[in-house]
Amino acid sequence: MEFRSPRQQTYALPGYWDGGRRMVVRFSPTEAGRLGTTSHSNIAEWNDKTATISAAASEAPGFIRPANMHHWNTRNGTRRG
Repeated sequence: MEFRSPRQQTYALPGYWDGGRRMVVRFSPTEAGRLGTTSHSNIAEWNDKTATISAAASEAPGFIRPANMHHWNTRNGTRRG
């Protein structure tokens, strides 16, 4: 599945079979606004399907990443740990 952000960044993410009756793609938008989606599949009925989703702004600090050996930073620079 391809996601295109309001700033025209494209994210390509794999889908997976959940063991039941559906294919699943997990995605967390990193900016607010309308995102376009396009599916790519070797199964004809799932290929080239498009949709638009809306992401709301959030006060959450964002994903964490290592700052050094003992601390973490968030996407907005807030120090954790």
